[in-house]
Amino acid sequence: MGNALRLFSRPLGQVELGALLAASAMVLAALFARVRSPGAQVRSGLQHFAAGVVFSTVGVELLPDVTRSHAIPEVVIGFAAGVALLLVVRKLTDEPAPSAATVKSDVERLPVGMLTAVGIDILLDGVLVGVGFTVGAKEGWMLTAALALELVSLGFAIGASLSTFSGKKVTGIAGFLGLLLLLGAGAGLEFVSHFSPHLLAGVIAFSCAAFLFQATEELLVEAHESGESAFATAMFFTGFLIFLVVGMLG
Repeated sequence: MGNALRLFSRPLGQVELGALLAASAMVLAALFARVRSPGAQVRSGLQHFAAGVVFSTVGVELLPDVTRSHAIPEVVIGFAAGVALLLVVRKLTDEPAPSAATVKSDVERLPVGMLTAVGIDILLDGVLVGVGFTVGAKEGWMLTAALALELVSLGFAIGASLSTFSGKKVTGIAGFLGLLLLLGAGAGLEFVSHFSPHLLAGVIAFSCAAFLFQATEELLVEAHESGESAFATAMFFTGFLIFLVVGMLG
């Protein structure tokens, strides 16, 4: 037991634990949605809440480290690279993020294109979480929490789009996607752990751009497909405020 506690006190152990919890949340959400997909208002509220958490975490935990670095060239390059990479990934996969409304109930056919896009997205998310733990444990855990909320929403969409598959198949597919998250998180931590402060600032700027892109171009875009509501808007600001207070308490 003592050895296990020492393991998870190290950055790599914390990354593994955080990524495992986030991946488990996605698997459970996928299994739940396969049986009973949440209503549009519930999904929209969750997506707005997750987007608010992402905005708050980026603004409170990551951007201050970027501005204090004064590494303007590295930050500009890193931020631009983050946006460019997400645009390229979206173009190459040529398929939007899965929506719970697009349920293939007529034919039990594996949506390879959609799952490929999701796999690339999750692998990148894992790398970004690893980068967060490189900055610090608090930053890493807050990013993991934001990611877990995003993955719950994604899990609902996966479960709905695979509703004609057996529970075992859905578990296997979601579990494989969760494994990509674990691999990305470990790689992200190991890849940047020896970077210079200026280069690390560029990597953090890259992470900021990637998370903001996902929040604005994926979470909020899909959430708005269900229409606007005061509840969903309130959930965005609730998520933002809660993680703002958490950041102030740390």
